[in-house]
Amino acid sequence: MGFLVLVVVYGLFCLIAVPVLVFQVLGLKRRMRELEQIAAFRAGPPQSTTDNKAAPTAAPTQAPRPKTPAPSPVPEATRAPDPVTTASPPPRPPAAAKPTPAPPRPPAPAVRPTQADLFFGWLAQNWAYVLSAISLALAGIFLVQYGIETGILTPTLRVLAALVLGASLCAAGEWIRRRSGDGPDTHTAFLPSTFSGAGIVVLYAAVLAARHLYGLIGVEGTFFGLATVSAVALVFGWFYGPFLAAIGIAGGAVAPYLLGADSGDATPFIVYLTLLALTGLAIDAVKQTGWITGAALTLPPGSALVMAGMGAEPIPVQIMVTLLALAALVLPIRRLVPMHEGRPLALWLPLKTRPKVLPDWHVVAATGAVGTASLALLGLATDADAVVIAAGGLTLLTLAIAIWAVRAPAIADAVFAPVAIFLLLMLSPDIPAAPPVLLSVLLVLAVLAGFGLAWRSERSRSFRALWAALAVTLPSAAALALMLFQAPEFRLGTWPWTLHLLGLAALFTLLAERFAAADGGPRNRTAYATLGALTMIALALFTLLGLAALTVALAVLLVVASLLDRRFDMPEMTLFTLAGLATLTWRLVIDPGTVFSTYGPLFEVLVHHAAALAGPAAALAILTTHPRPRTRVYLETALWAFGGITISVLFTRWLIEVEPNAIGVTETAGIYATIWGILALAQYERLRKLGRAGWIRPTLALIYTLMALGALAGALLINPLFDDWLAEVTGVTIFNSSALSYLLPAILLAVASRRLPETAGRVAMGGAIGLAAFWTILQIRIFWQGTEGLAIRYGITQGEISTYTGAMLLLGAALFYQAVASGSALLRRAGLTLIGLTVAKVFLIDAAGLTGLVRVGSFLALGLSLAGLAWLDRWASGRRVG
Repeated sequence: MGFLVLVVVYGLFCLIAVPVLVFQVLGLKRRMRELEQIAAFRAGPPQSTTDNKAAPTAAPTQAPRPKTPAPSPVPEATRAPDPVTTASPPPRPPAAAKPTPAPPRPPAPAVRPTQADLFFGWLAQNWAYVLSAISLALAGIFLVQYGIETGILTPTLRVLAALVLGASLCAAGEWIRRRSGDGPDTHTAFLPSTFSGAGIVVLYAAVLAARHLYGLIGVEGTFFGLATVSAVALVFGWFYGPFLAAIGIAGGAVAPYLLGADSGDATPFIVYLTLLALTGLAIDAVKQTGWITGAALTLPPGSALVMAGMGAEPIPVQIMVTLLALAALVLPIRRLVPMHEGRPLALWLPLKTRPKVLPDWHVVAATGAVGTASLALLGLATDADAVVIAAGGLTLLTLAIAIWAVRAPAIADAVFAPVAIFLLLMLSPDIPAAPPVLLSVLLVLAVLAGFGLAWRSERSRSFRALWAALAVTLPSAAALALMLFQAPEFRLGTWPWTLHLLGLAALFTLLAERFAAADGGPRNRTAYATLGALTMIALALFTLLGLAALTVALAVLLVVASLLDRRFDMPEMTLFTLAGLATLTWRLVIDPGTVFSTYGPLFEVLVHHAAALAGPAAALAILTTHPRPRTRVYLETALWAFGGITISVLFTRWLIEVEPNAIGVTETAGIYATIWGILALAQYERLRKLGRAGWIRPTLALIYTLMALGALAGALLINPLFDDWLAEVTGVTIFNSSALSYLLPAILLAVASRRLPETAGRVAMGGAIGLAAFWTILQIRIFWQGTEGLAIRYGITQGEISTYTGAMLLLGAALFYQAVASGSALLRRAGLTLIGLTVAKVFLIDAAGLTGLVRVGSFLALGLSLAGLAWLDRWASGRRVG
């Protein structure tokens, strides 16, 4: 078994070492090429012998560098006269202009190798030491396993043999180091680290075997043994090279699995791995290599996470990763308080300067440790208890960055990880199975973290508004997530949950007062706290009030936000206005939506829609003279959209009162096409007045348009002329349900044609005319056939055909009139086209069914009409030309 493990390890090493050697050789060739180019540039361009003979007095291409700095020029007024130069010099022949040599380009900066380049370069040259350390460490572990397999030695002797072997290896390494040293310039380089590092791994394995395999020592003895070995490793790491720390961390992280760690009680292993990681951090606190810290923060926690994945208890692992994240803030910089100076990592990403200065590794280690620990806490929250520990750990990390690291601006952006992960934790599927009090605990922890962020906003010298925004966002978003995904009003009760929200609103109000007092008046921090208070009040109203009362409350909050903006000049209130308008739109369209507006009690429906209209109208009136053009556009377009939705819904209710069964498939499609079309037109109006504003507004406009067109296509495909079973019409001529299907969308398209660009407006007007014509055809057929025989398969009467002809003539005359009134050549051509179609219809369709005087009268009326329209066309053309 041991030989098989050794073969596998050796094979994996070969798979890693061979590519490393190949890439290392390629890197050396690239660097040699760059060095040759730099040397050739410094030597200058070669000069030919012929040129030197032909022009012996020519100036060199590059002047030699002076050994001493040239004296500074003396001004003319203070320069002493020279008797030689003051005499009139003889005239000098004009010299030929010498070309000015181009200034030499500075050599390219040397490429600084990264930590990865240094590591793989060292590995390519010293791979034998790595194999030696692995072999020695495995020898000690296999010694314990051999005793188990054969049963020759007692458990106590097996452990003592491993301890003796580990101590012997450490003693051998220390003896070599004291005689010859461990530096890279000695003939025994890395040998002391090899022996001592392997010995430390064997000592770790011996202590773990004494506890885990044989039960020879208790928890206290195990902790004492591991602490002693860690202390020895710590002292050795300070005096040896970094290779020893690498062996100790890597071998120590793998040792539990070689000793048979399973999914049982893994707490001793977690304690051991925590000590191992802390030892690595303490060693690098002196060595300051950076990569030892990285290994200590990845290998032991990674081993613990694997144990948790195998079924071990997650809570010890959660405590471990939280403790290591806190240790990573101070141990690498050797201070009790984080004091990382410089630029946060979030501000390094957009830098484009060359050569790019990399951030300090202390900053990378601290920020990465907090982010990794936050993700681990979320992943390990697999039951109710683990959810509580995860929330507590995330709160502790947030407070540590906000309060403990107040003098460390370079790691300030690390707070985003625990804040974001805390909000994701609110969506955990394990929360519903926990007691209801867990919801209160989570909200209290969010408030505690929020107060820490608010404290940082008071003490911070930069990004104060951002800290205040996080202080409000974390508790608010946590309450909203709990309300949307965990149903606290049912688990805690309506009034208890409402009191939670109102208490949070009171805390935000207090915070707004403190921010205003500190800033000397309402500023953006005060606005953020006010937004949080208004949001909590709105959520409380959602919990308590009914459908219509909730809409009234939201409308009142819109007015309050506008009053606060006008009184205290808070542009941030625009955010609440947008959120309020979006919520009102949701309530009018989705929940309770058109179903409640169509079938709900009339009084509540009227109050519901009146509040939705009155709120934006009052807010718009308040901001009429206030410099908030964008907010006014939002309110205007929302008011226009809400008005269109209200008209559509009330017309539908009226038709249902007349005909109780008026709403069918096509009517529903027409109503939704109108509503989504109104919302799309509102977005187009904002696009026209405010611009694109990124991708959100065009995307919304496109989505609403596609939904409106899809609903309209459904109304046209399932229509009464082809399928009068699904598309049944109720009512009488003109006053029937087909108005919901086709006339309402036609009116909307006609209105939209005046608001859209020229080409899109023409398309919309064409659609409006087509829908109006289709609706007119339906009304004529209802007049002659009734609502029971609208399908074409029932045939067309002669009177119906003649009515179609008369309607086409009237429409053509109307188009001519509009062409004369507006001077539009397009309408005139449309009228002529319609008249041509009418004539074709008369001769091809109508004439076949006419006889006697009816035929004579019909053609006489057609001839007189055509003569009159021809004269009107000539008159309109002459008037336009004149």
